[in-house]
Amino acid sequence: MICLMFPFGLNAQTIDDLIFLTEQYPPYNFLEDGEVRGISVDLLMLILEHTKSKQTRNDIQLGPWARGYRTVLNRPNTCLFSMTRTDARDPLFKWVGPIILTRIALIAKKDRAITIQAIKDVVPYKIGVVIDDIGEQQLQETGLPLTVERLAGVDVTRRSLKKLQAGRIDLWAYEEFVA
Repeated sequence: MICLMFPFGLNAQTIDDLIFLTEQYPPYNFLEDGEVRGISVDLLMLILEHTKSKQTRNDIQLGPWARGYRTVLNRPNTCLFSMTRTDARDPLFKWVGPIILTRIALIAKKDRAITIQAIKDVVPYKIGVVIDDIGEQQLQETGLPLTVERLAGVDVTRRSLKKLQAGRIDLWAYEEFVA
């Protein structure tokens, strides 16, 4: 499931003392015409409005996932959204949500005709993952000797798709709906 989350190091006096970080992850959060938009952003705006916060969409910082994830783990009063909630991540944050149930998938080009019956079947393939993303974390948990290409940056979704289309990766581990 995808949630809004807050770090356990939270010691802000008011919601206006919080820093909100997000990434390009449409339709949940994305930049359009210079403004951060999306389902998660709209929910956050409703929370901010309800709490009479002075923060606006312009206060939300959009950047690469890996940078935001590392920042929220190390900087108090920093919030990162949207994030998939897992058992491993659960004790690290205070969660708000869920926003929606989610499924991480291994995506391949149809013309490659890749068939996966069990997770061990992915071993011969090169898998694109976003650094520190849930797809990478779940693959690491398998303990299999996988070949992964770790991808980062603000436009990582678009670049990952281009690598998949060009055959530079065989599979892409990412949230099914966003992909």
